[in-house]
This record gives sequence, structure tokens and C-alpha cells, in this order.
Amino acid sequence: MERKVALVETDYKRNKLLYESGVISAKDFESKEFEYLQIQEQVNLMAISISQLQEALANAGQILKSTQVSKEQDESRALINLIQTYHGLKRAVKDWEKNYMLFSSINGEVSFQGVWGENQLVMAGEPIFTILPNQRTELLGKMVVSSQNSGKISMGQKVLIKLDNFPFQQFGTIMGEVESISVSPDEEGNYLVYSLLPKGTKTSYGKEIPLNQELLGVAEIITEDLSLAERLFFKLKSITE
Repeated sequence: MERKVALVETDYKRNKLLYESGVISAKDFESKEFEYLQIQEQVNLMAISISQLQEALANAGQILKSTQVSKEQDESRALINLIQTYHGLKRAVKDWEKNYMLFSSINGEVSFQGVWGENQLVMAGEPIFTILPNQRTELLGKMVVSSQNSGKISMGQKVLIKLDNFPFQQFGTIMGEVESISVSPDEEGNYLVYSLLPKGTKTSYGKEIPLNQELLGVAEIITEDLSLAERLFFKLKSITE
């Protein structure tokens, strides 16, 4: 358009000189002048159009920036809501698992403590099953000892264990050794004494007792390893006194 304007303007000036020299008529010159004015008008209109487009472009840039900011804010809020919802869901799942699922911290075999049926009500704190571990490093005996004569118990003393399910007359006894004693008694005045089983569940008769779950029985702690004569002496002394 600028090149066209330059050509029309040159032609207009040339015809103006010819008109002033009397070479061409006024009508021919007016025709050239009209053409020159028309091209100027087109240039002005195009300049206005360019200005409007530039303004629209600037407005569009502002709108784009505003839209981008709004988008980032919406994405940020959405991400925060997503994270909060995610953690809320995790808490809800943990609460549900805590209330309605049973977990074991070790791998093993489940042994139920009673007969259970589908949809049966389970009370909080009610024993349901026992886990027999697959990996067993050592066995531990737990004894409940009355406070009477508990002061005679000390670390390393021998323990003779007689199991209820395996009569000691037939299977023999299991040998143990006192490992630890509770510092204070429980609510019933009893002390807890823990015993190691160096030979596992092998009895004095050389028989291996299968450990399917907890084994219950009676344990005798040997506080003094005395001969028969010494035992009789103390008994007679006790009777005499």
C-alpha cells in the first residue's frame, strides 16, 4: 500500500505540473487528484484498522495473562483439594481397617480361639485367633507366680515344666531357665517370671513336643538344688519348729 501511495503521489505531482503548464485539462487533473485522495483515504482507514488490531491484540494479551493467572490459581486450589481429599481418604481407610480388619505383625498360621460364623458379632478386645509364627528363633515361657516365696526366685534358676496336654509321667518334663522377673506385682499380687527354653520343647525323656499353639501347664522353679538328706533335714527342722 505504501508503494502504491508513492506511485499515485508521483503521478499526481506530475499531472499537477502539466495542468499548471496548460498541457492537460482541469478535468484530467481533477481525475488524478481524486485518485490521489482516494488512496490517502484508504491509507488512513488501514492505519485505523491497524491501530484497532493492535489495541485488540493488547487486550487479548491482558486477557491471556489474566486467564493464565486464574488457571494457575484454579490448578493450585484443585491440587490442594486433591491432596486433602487423598489424606482424608487414607485416614478413612485406616479407620475402617482398624475397626473392621484384623492384622498380624508376623507371618504364620492362624489358630481360631472359638467357632466363628459369617456376620457374627465381635466385641472389642475379644480374643479371636492366635498366630503361630513361621519363623521361630527361640521359645519363651511365661509364668504367673504368687508373691509368696517370690523373693527366692533369681536369674538363672532351673525350671521344670509339666504340660497339661502331655502328662510328664509319659512324656517327661521340659527344662527351662529363669530369664527375667517383673519388678512389681500385678493387680492380683502375682509376679510374671519369664523362662528361656535352651533345649526347646525336647523333654527329659528325649521326646519333641509339637508346638501348634500355646502350651499350658505347671512350672516348678528350683530355688535351691539340695540333696535328699538336706531336704529331709529342712523338713524335720520345719516340723520341730
